[in-house]
Amino acid sequence: MDNDKIKQMLLDIQESKLEFSVIMTGKESKRVNGLYKPETREILLHNKNFKTDNELIYTAIHEYAHHLINEEDIAANGGREPPHQAKSHTNAFWAKFHDLLEVAEKKGYYKIDLSASPELEKLTNELRSKYIEPNGKLMQEFGKALIKAHALCEQANIRYEDYLDRVLQLPRTTAASVTQVGMLPAEDASLGFDNMKIVASIKKPDERAKAQDALKQGESPDSVIAMMKKKATSVDPKTKLEKERERLTKTIDELTHRLEFVEESPCKSVTRIISFIKHMPFATAIALFAITPYGRCTARCQINQRFLSVIDNVQSPRQCQLFLPPTIGEGFLHARQQEQRNLHRTIFYRAKQF
Repeated sequence: MDNDKIKQMLLDIQESKLEFSVIMTGKESKRVNGLYKPETREILLHNKNFKTDNELIYTAIHEYAHHLINEEDIAANGGREPPHQAKSHTNAFWAKFHDLLEVAEKKGYYKIDLSASPELEKLTNELRSKYIEPNGKLMQEFGKALIKAHALCEQANIRYEDYLDRVLQLPRTTAASVTQVGMLPAEDASLGFDNMKIVASIKKPDERAKAQDALKQGESPDSVIAMMKKKATSVDPKTKLEKERERLTKTIDELTHRLEFVEESPCKSVTRIISFIKHMPFATAIALFAITPYGRCTARCQINQRFLSVIDNVQSPRQCQLFLPPTIGEGFLHARQQEQRNLHRTIFYRAKQF
């Protein structure tokens, strides 16, 4: 397969209005089989990693799922490039990827054929019959036993939480999920413990039944979770952007107000320091200055005299910086200036999001 054929195959699986390119690097990589670059919208495939086209197609569909998620994010963001999240393999991604694989199987582009390996097919049946389903039954019995233990704790006036923490030494979250599984019908044990937890976490009976049917029909757990998360009514993109604009405007207003306060407060605070020092007794001023880094130097007596003689002539905060000890003047002003810079950067970043 070449780059153009792979791209046409991907577009046939699901159409994309956002232009992208497919590039086989001709390299082998020990770290990844492929990569999607959202900035340039390139799908890179390290084709030397694959023995068959089937393996190559699997990775191509994986990276194409990233592209389609990126396209959805851009549309939801009003046509602008959204900030890319550090975590790209989300539940929504895996649900999209598995949906694409199903379409690819139906169209004959990709297949997962266990009959090609009779030994693997036999082992798969054993895994289901000897481990997955028995584990589901065991955890159901475990859940029912915990329900009974809860009732007995109440009869004996024992706190169930303390019983879990210090007697069974069982995490409360684990106990809660196992208890929920214990209330499911016995036939759900064939789903396995992890899938049973998904079903048990769904409160509405009709939605729980849909999830059970989907899992029994072979849907992946991620696809079922994504199906349950879908909202009944879609949010209008225009309304979503208007709300985002209101939120950003409010944030910028709050930051601007804070910046105005920060820019004004150093002058006011230093003026108060000057006034405070001017009204000190001579001995108190000497003692205050003596504990500062300036007061501990070898020429302390000379600097102390300079310090006290200058106080009466100080008229502005800027003049005050010439002699105030760092612990009182410079450190205070440095902290304020740093906060000013941080606020300026934050306001600039928020404004760019409009």
